[in-house]
Amino acid sequence: MGWPDPKMCAKMVHKFIKKNEMNPSEVSVLDYACGTGLVGQYLSEYGCTKIDGLDLSANMLEQASNKCVYRDLTQHTLGEDPDALPQRFKNQHDFVTCSGLINNNHQDYLIFEEMLLSCKKGGYVIFAARYSMMGKYWYDNIIKEMADQGRWTLVATETFFKYDEIPEISIGRYSKTPCKVFVFKNGQDEINTYVNAFNIKMKQFLLNKFKSGS
Repeated sequence: MGWPDPKMCAKMVHKFIKKNEMNPSEVSVLDYACGTGLVGQYLSEYGCTKIDGLDLSANMLEQASNKCVYRDLTQHTLGEDPDALPQRFKNQHDFVTCSGLINNNHQDYLIFEEMLLSCKKGGYVIFAARYSMMGKYWYDNIIKEMADQGRWTLVATETFFKYDEIPEISIGRYSKTPCKVFVFKNGQDEINTYVNAFNIKMKQFLLNKFKSGS
């Protein structure tokens, strides 16, 4: 039916590897909610070899492992407690991808905190989401707030349709759904904990640091 989300995320990784004149075999990528490993598969076709994956499902991780493109696969619950993210993943990756998880409305701001925590300063967080999810479930607000604090900067987007291979407008519960892939550049200093939404002092510190340019 058409599920281009993984390909779109991998395409953006490739785009910014080329833009920054990086060697794809040397960049590190952490694939959130890697599922059966489609993002990893497409990244491998672009020459990436240092690909790690996280997913809640052991069955999904087994399928991803069978693709033989991931360096490391770890079972982990995403978006609940960023501090529980294994230390070896914090501030370690040039790119952090997430091709499907943010489409699920049970996620809150913690998934963005966790992705940012995984990314090196100057690295990129890349995720795909449906238009309706980004608006209806208030993600726009938290994304803007994190940008206003100087923690990340939106550097690219691209629109596409999920289920784009459906020959008609819809088949059953499936219909062509407008989506967008987002690319944010991480401007946050490397820290080992996330910024709690209610920690006003931490938020103000980051905002003041951003404004001062230090």
